[in-house]
Amino acid sequence: MDLLLNDLSIHEQFHDLTDLQRAFAQLIEMRRVAWSFEREVRCTRLIYGRKPIPGVELLSAINRISNQNLKRAILSWLTRSGPFWEESQKHSGDDWLECEGELIVTDTGVGEAAFRMLNDEKCGLITIYPSDWTYNPLLVTWKRGIEATDTTVMSVNNWWAPRELENDLARMRSPIGSWQELAESSVSSFDGLTFFEESFDPLFKLPFSRSASNRIGQLLTTLSSLVRAYDADGNRTGEGHKIYSKFFTGERAWFSDSSDSEKRRFREELKFSDRTLQISGLSCTWHGKINYTTPIRMHFSWPIQAGKPLYIVYIGPKKTMR
Repeated sequence: MDLLLNDLSIHEQFHDLTDLQRAFAQLIEMRRVAWSFEREVRCTRLIYGRKPIPGVELLSAINRISNQNLKRAILSWLTRSGPFWEESQKHSGDDWLECEGELIVTDTGVGEAAFRMLNDEKCGLITIYPSDWTYNPLLVTWKRGIEATDTTVMSVNNWWAPRELENDLARMRSPIGSWQELAESSVSSFDGLTFFEESFDPLFKLPFSRSASNRIGQLLTTLSSLVRAYDADGNRTGEGHKIYSKFFTGERAWFSDSSDSEKRRFREELKFSDRTLQISGLSCTWHGKINYTTPIRMHFSWPIQAGKPLYIVYIGPKKTMR
């Protein structure tokens, strides 16, 4: 998997040098994590034009950092040695790439990552924290030009925390080849989620599908990100609101509640129990959707509450088939 730095995550969000230094130290740590998995994080040659501090371009801002070792590491990587993704750039200025429906991301790391995935190359993004880009995944729309009607939407993995990057890269090291491997990998990787003991069992009766397995991984990643997006007072953070708006609302939502008629007709089928956790008859009508020959659903507890488990109770054939 290629990893590209999300240059758009530098957008004049820092007003304190201490916060700036902390953010870039975490960025360097993420690069170290990538190195430990024999991966490099590539940046763009145009990144020096970004402004981490209002009115202050990257070079000037970095030169204000007091930690000399950190300053040298950042300057060497982002402005001198790279590596730069332009050396093997895949998309051109003629490709129309949008994120969030309106923001043009052509000629950015976000656009390049999406275009590489469009061409069946694995690619993800490394994002600076805090920023307006701390949600996962990013959905990027490609079309041949502004007037084109045919579009393709790419889902791009996005990391801003070293621990999550390390967990996911470890999981990706060996491609998952069975539902059992998916279950074991998920339980060990997503420590922010609580799985019912038999949550994956319904999948074992189905032929394995790598695309469905990848989709399940994306859904779990999104839920894990949302669980972490609550502050000390139990309120959903700005990051959490972005994730909820993007993936839990609208016609193309990845997650939704069952309809009222389904809740009435399938009331018992939508209750789940776990002997180990000593939970009986937990109603879980919210679900994620997975494309498969037989529709697959991932049911989970709702609403999410800060400091309380988010239970993944069932992954298998749709229970509300009419």
